[in-house]
Amino acid sequence: MGGSRVLDRPANIIVMCSSVNGLIESNATWARRARDYGWKLSRWQTPEDEPFYDLATRTWNLLDNLYHRTITEKAAA
Repeated sequence: MGGSRVLDRPANIIVMCSSVNGLIESNATWARRARDYGWKLSRWQTPEDEPFYDLATRTWNLLDNLYHRTITEKAAA
């Protein structure tokens, strides 16, 4: 297992079940859904600026590096 001190920060970490994580990494449909919901980011994206969708609360959220979340809206594409 590798890691990065730059990438491994609170705003860049979302906990999800291992089954869904496996699907996101191995299935193109799930990977696309994960990008749409903000669960999977490209290296060039800044996690603090990218909202993610929380299925439990049905809200878009931003994370910061102090383990806080702020409810927000996703900008139109």
